[in-house]
Amino acid sequence: MVKFIGATTIDWNTFIATCSGVLSQSPTREIDAKGLKVGGLNTYSMALENLNNNPDAIGNLLLAHRSLSFIHLTFIIVSNDSEAFLSFQQINESKTISIDRGTKTVCVLCASLAELVILVKKGCTEKVQENIRKICNDIYVILDHLGFKALFGSKRELLDKTFVLTP
Repeated sequence: MVKFIGATTIDWNTFIATCSGVLSQSPTREIDAKGLKVGGLNTYSMALENLNNNPDAIGNLLLAHRSLSFIHLTFIIVSNDSEAFLSFQQINESKTISIDRGTKTVCVLCASLAELVILVKKGCTEKVQENIRKICNDIYVILDHLGFKALFGSKRELLDKTFVLTP
């Protein structure tokens, strides 16, 4: 089980006002021009790329490589299989705090979006154990809900009710 518990919070008014005042242009100008709604973490990534003179990343998160490290998300993960969870830790390069209580392991995972993309791509393959794939599937579903589906390939369902990502 994976639950989303926190994320980078953006004070959009201060961000836009400060950038507009200092740079004489809004960091959301390209986002606004494309008719996209400003306010989510995905548009924050695009605004950062706009400041970084990478307007091609507006509306195309696949090109927003640098800004993905500015967004951090936190999850709580509960696993009934402590051995599988140790395997999960081997593919995970993010910060975690975990406690093992016999049959259950509880972990708090904090990672940049860039780290999560790598983790999900590593974990949503047939090469990993089903329990690990399920954790990474759950993280993918949350990232999809937050507007980051474009960072991943398409899904292919497996017989065990999990899925793998294909390019």
